[in-house]
Amino acid sequence: MGEDLPLRRGTGAPQRRRRTTRGLETSVANGRSLPFPDGVFAAVWTMSTLLHVPNRWIHDVVGELVRVSAPGAPIAVGLWSGDDVEVLNPEDLDEPRRFFSRRSDDTVQRIFGEHGDVVRFQTWPEGKGTESGPGAGQWTQHYQFLVLRRPPLAMARSEFAEERTGWHAKIEQVEAARTPRQSPSATSLPGSSRVRSSQSARWLPSLSETSF
Repeated sequence: MGEDLPLRRGTGAPQRRRRTTRGLETSVANGRSLPFPDGVFAAVWTMSTLLHVPNRWIHDVVGELVRVSAPGAPIAVGLWSGDDVEVLNPEDLDEPRRFFSRRSDDTVQRIFGEHGDVVRFQTWPEGKGTESGPGAGQWTQHYQFLVLRRPPLAMARSEFAEERTGWHAKIEQVEAARTPRQSPSATSLPGSSRVRSSQSARWLPSLSETSF
């Protein structure tokens, strides 16, 4: 999956549409609520896009990228750096001017590190002419590139927690089935249902309270 930021010029509103061209399906939607199921993409790619997402929404958007990625899938991200400021691009002549959230290397790594494992991070200097970045030469910046991976263990923990709940319920059902109906003469005997129930009560919490 690749992510970009198309806008209707003059409104700043995303064009919501979906089309297929030459076998490539494109979909324009809210980055904070992507129209795809969990874990559907083997890789995700977004270049010079997330720098247009304000800080108040960036975790929502990155969280959606992680959600639609398969466990362990690479998420490649490219950004222009900055001094942790949010500004409008001074080189834009049309209104509204483009919004930029210009983040430092430390901030970028911290934000993405909260959503997975940053397995690669590198930077390179701004180029000249057509290779230069935004800002009309008024910004000191370099390009940032990182690869984020959604940890497979994160999904495994979630799935195991669900299975563990099911196991606990099944164990209680088995113990209930094995426990004979109590009678006045049976309740005081060794090995009676009361003894087995107390043993189960001591063991079952240890399973349900286990943390992973």
